[in-house]
Amino acid sequence: NAERLQQTLDTIQSIDTYCPNSVKYLFDVSATEPSTEIQEIIAEHGAKYVYNAADSNIKSLSQNGLKSLGELNNLYRGFHYLKNSGVVADRIYKISGRYRLNDTFDSSIDKYNGKFVFATALPSWLPRPTQDSIGVQNLLRTRLWHMDFKLLDTYLGLLPKIYNDCARYGIDIEHSHYKNLPQEALMELDVIGVEGNIAPTGEFIRE
Repeated sequence: NAERLQQTLDTIQSIDTYCPNSVKYLFDVSATEPSTEIQEIIAEHGAKYVYNAADSNIKSLSQNGLKSLGELNNLYRGFHYLKNSGVVADRIYKISGRYRLNDTFDSSIDKYNGKFVFATALPSWLPRPTQDSIGVQNLLRTRLWHMDFKLLDTYLGLLPKIYNDCARYGIDIEHSHYKNLPQEALMELDVIGVEGNIAPTGEFIRE
C-alpha cells in the first residue's frame, strides 16, 4: 500500500511539474476502499479523490478481474462526474495510476483543438482471423491520452459502444478505443510524454 500510494503521489507531482494549471481528480476502482488517512494524503497533494468502486457493478467487475470493463465503467462515471459538477476546461487528460508525465510532455493545446490525442497506434497482437471478424487491426495505448473538452459529450456517447465491444468480443480497452473513436478526430503522436512501470511485469516504459 505504501508503494502504491507513493506512485500515486509521484503521478500527482509530475502533473504539477509539467501541466501546472491542471485540476486533478483521482477516480478509483480499487476492490477495497483506501483508508481515510490515505485519502486525506491524496487531498493534501491537491487531487480530489472519488471512490467509484462503491458502485456494485464496478466492484463486481474489479473483483472478478474484468479490468477493461471495470476501467470503462470508471471512465464513464468519472467523466459524468466532471460534466455534472459543472467543470469547464480546455482539455481533459487521462493518466493511469503508476505512471508519470515526463519532460517530453507537450502542454500546449492549440494544435490539438477538436482532437482525441493518443500515442501512435500499434498493430494488434490478436490472431488475424480474430482481427478480421471483429474489424480491428490496431490498438491505442491508454496510459496517457487527452481530448478537447468540447469532445466530452462525444466521448460519453462512444463509451457504451467501447464497453459493448469489450464485453461482446472479449477484447481489451486498447483495441476497442481504436475501433470506435472517429478517425477524423484522432491525432497520434510518436511521443506523448509518459513513463512508468507496467504493473504485471515491472517493465519500465517511456512513451
